[in-house]
Amino acid sequence: MSNKKIILFGKTGSGKSTVANALVTSGLERVVFQSSAGFSGCTSVIQTGSGRGWEVVDTVGLGESADGTVGSESAESMILDFLKRVKSSYSHIIYVKSGVERFDIVDEKIWQTFKRVFTGAEDSFVVLITHRNKAWLDSEFDRLPEWVRSLHKSKILVTHIPPLDQDSEAEEDIRPIRQIAIKELEDNLTGLFLDRGSRYSTPDIANMNESDLLSTARSILNFIKEMSRAAVDAFADALGICDYRRIVRVILSVFKGSST
Repeated sequence: MSNKKIILFGKTGSGKSTVANALVTSGLERVVFQSSAGFSGCTSVIQTGSGRGWEVVDTVGLGESADGTVGSESAESMILDFLKRVKSSYSHIIYVKSGVERFDIVDEKIWQTFKRVFTGAEDSFVVLITHRNKAWLDSEFDRLPEWVRSLHKSKILVTHIPPLDQDSEAEEDIRPIRQIAIKELEDNLTGLFLDRGSRYSTPDIANMNESDLLSTARSILNFIKEMSRAAVDAFADALGICDYRRIVRVILSVFKGSST
């Protein structure tokens, strides 16, 4: 592989699209990855883009559409489609978290779910906290949840990439700061990759046949049924599937019916 290939996941508003655009364009002036606000009425959205030695896969968080309820078989099919789209080798598998929000049980549930999706590629796991700097991480590290701290500290990264300023004079001042932030992020990600001998990690799903993928999709849905409503809503965002909340309601009713 000539490019370092990363996949980003996390809640809507975490900064995934900003990170993706920064890596492939070295700035924010040219938009390759749209934020979730740019999509509507779709089933599943996974954006990809490449540039400057990076290939980025961005799972886009979406809300509910106005369409009707989808059956549990369709839910299975949608998860299966997602697995097929992301079954690849990666240099980095990154959970993006906004540093202006506290980590909560919803973050942990999303993380646990994606660990199931990318089992076998744990060497590539990274947590990236946006809107924060290294001084913040050093002071707050012991207060981070255990599932975050269980990663090696070198795999918990921070970045603060300033947004574009519509005022041209202010933007002239901010641009160099943004470039430094992007370079620091690139250097940190590249350093992690080099520390692993520039080896890509391949999740188990990459070598699964259709039957095994379907079993994995069902296992993931079984796990999701244990989530709280808030976690289900956030997972809908992280996975990038419209109507997912309605789908899960159907799944829950099916599971409840089968257990009685």
